[in-house]
Amino acid sequence: MSLTLFRRFALLVLVLGAATLTLPAAFRTAAPQDALTAARFSLLADGREIAAFTELQEISSSVELVEGSEPRLIPNVLVLSRPLSGLEFTTWQDEVLEGGAAGRKTCSLVMYDYDGSPVARFYLEDAWPSKVGVETSKAGASKVLIERVTISAARIRRALLP
Repeated sequence: MSLTLFRRFALLVLVLGAATLTLPAAFRTAAPQDALTAARFSLLADGREIAAFTELQEISSSVELVEGSEPRLIPNVLVLSRPLSGLEFTTWQDEVLEGGAAGRKTCSLVMYDYDGSPVARFYLEDAWPSKVGVETSKAGASKVLIERVTISAARIRRALLP
C-alpha cells in the first residue's frame, strides 16, 4: 500500500467518524510479545563463562560480494561493555598476539532476561578480542570505570534456543 493510498484511507476513516483507526498489515509493527529484552549478557568459551556484561552496543555480521568470486565474510564484530574488573580480555589478546590463530576461540554470547532465563544465543566462530579499552574518566571522579571490548569473529550466527 503506497503512502498516498494510506493517507486516503486515514482521511476516509476521519470523515466517516470512526473511533479507531485500524492500519493495514503493511503498516503494523511487530507485536510487543515478539520483542526480546535482555538484562545481562554472558560470553562463554569451552563451556564456561569468560565474563558477564551489562551492555551490548553492537552485534553485526556482514558478507562482501565481489563480482566473479565467492562471497567473502568480513570480520564480524560484537561490542560489549561492563564495569572494569578482571584481566580476561587483556590475557586473551596476549594469547592471540603470541599464538596467532591458536588464540582464537569458538564462543557463544547468551542473553538473559530479568528472571535469568536465556532469551537468545549467538555463536562466534574463530573469535578474538580485537580491541579492549576503558572509557575516559577524570582523576578523582566517583564514576565507575567501564571496560569496552570488541570481539571480532570469522562468523557470527544466531541460534535457536531449545
